[in-house]
Amino acid sequence: MTDMKRIRNRILSLLLVVLWCGLIFGASAQNGKESGALSGMIVDLVMRLFGLSSDRIHDVLTLLVRKGAHMSEYAILLLLLLWLLSSWTSLRGVGLYSLSLGIAVIFAASDEYHQTFVDGRAGSVRDVVIDSCGAVLMLGVVLIVRRLLRRNTAAPTGES
Repeated sequence: MTDMKRIRNRILSLLLVVLWCGLIFGASAQNGKESGALSGMIVDLVMRLFGLSSDRIHDVLTLLVRKGAHMSEYAILLLLLLWLLSSWTSLRGVGLYSLSLGIAVIFAASDEYHQTFVDGRAGSVRDVVIDSCGAVLMLGVVLIVRRLLRRNTAAPTGES
């Protein structure tokens, strides 16, 4: 990789992590009513699309949408952190994975703490665990993909 490409890669990875963290922070800054309205719109759309009308199904879908959003945010953050840290440091393997996951978990905890200052919101250890699970699941996907890619490139060639 040329020096110019490396510099662009580093800047882009840093920019995307900062923007993504800002997006997460901005979503957490929504008061309880705004946050509930957004997930409510998604749930109502799903309910209409599938012709559902049960209050119980509505409650379950609301929980799935809200917690799924948490997990997705932190799965993406983990990917961005892996890219950032691999671009800016010489870390590889366990060190890279551990630091990326650690930063994601710390950011999840700080984000939940931030929510304690927002009207109608509350910080929750359970949500830190859910956020962290999103990052862990994505790390698992990354490790599986890496193993599969290594297996494919290590396959013997030229067998007769």
